Amino acid sequence: MSTRANIIVTDLNGKSVQYYHHHDGYPTYMGKMLETFATAATFMPGSEDEAFKKLLDMEKSFELEENAIHSDIEYCWYVQFKHDEIIVSYTKVEHGEEVEDLLQCVEGFTIYA
Repeated sequence: MSTRANIIVTDLNGKSVQYYHHHDGYPTYMGKMLETFATAATFMPGSEDEAFKKLLDMEKSFELEENAIHSDIEYCWYVQFKHDEIIVSYTKVEHGEEVEDLLQCVEGFTIYA
């Protein structure tokens, strides 16, 4: 069974982009992957937030969402780039919960990394 997830990446300017991942969205897999990508981005040329998005774009299992919101997800992940840190957090989506509400809020969830 697939564990679907949305991943919202907020760059240093506060602009967010959203990705969809159809499987392995649970914390022990996705959390580790996002943490690894965030660490790798610190060693890449250019800004860390742009390097992170390039890593997600290269990984074929992440789909950039232009205008759609997947409502059949189990986890919503947040990657926030601040000037002195990268915060990776998530929330588990309960059955019937309004996904649109989760996408508007990126603070106060369980910190993974």
